[in-house]
Amino acid sequence: FEVTHTVDCIGGTGDFSSIQDAIDVVGEDDTVMLISNCAEDVEVDVNYINITSDQNGDMNLGGDFTLTGSIFVDNAVGVDIEYLTVTGSTGPGIWFHGASNGSVEGVNSNGNEGSGLLVNLASAVGVDNSTFTNNGTASNYGAGIEVANRSAARIDNSTMNNNFNDGVGVFWDSFARVAGSTLSNNGSFDPFDAGFQIAHHSSVRSNDNT
Repeated sequence: FEVTHTVDCIGGTGDFSSIQDAIDVVGEDDTVMLISNCAEDVEVDVNYINITSDQNGDMNLGGDFTLTGSIFVDNAVGVDIEYLTVTGSTGPGIWFHGASNGSVEGVNSNGNEGSGLLVNLASAVGVDNSTFTNNGTASNYGAGIEVANRSAARIDNSTMNNNFNDGVGVFWDSFARVAGSTLSNNGSFDPFDAGFQIAHHSSVRSNDNT
């Protein structure tokens, strides 16, 4: 049966005091629920789990709490990241890697040195109602969303603003469908950067975007 594991990184009132400790014991279909702000880099290698900070059930963009760090999904399927703010990573804020798949919904990924979301190495992710802003630095490529190396993303009703490199970058035999979304003020670093950058035998289907 499904279990919700609460994480309180500062007050000690949850089931766990770190997200990683909770993930290390979860079973399939379990939820890891942040009930405080946390600062750590998290690795997910278990299937069919949900990570959220929507403690009050109001489904607000960015949720109720912030993770300062990153979420790295490594060769895991059915990983859903919902209603959470992710910031301050020295690489991508959220990274699906190695044939991983899942969803990102109601997430605010901002201020990361790498991309707000990286979908890489034959991974596939659905993105809904999320925001990716102010990602990337001069020393670390950072798009709002980067899809690379035979990966795919479906991006709906989301915003990619003020990212150092591309709003959405799709590279190396990858595909993205982007609909009902806004891309603005991206690509301030390199003249090749843009709202969309599509390269290396990749493709994008775009409709109803600004």
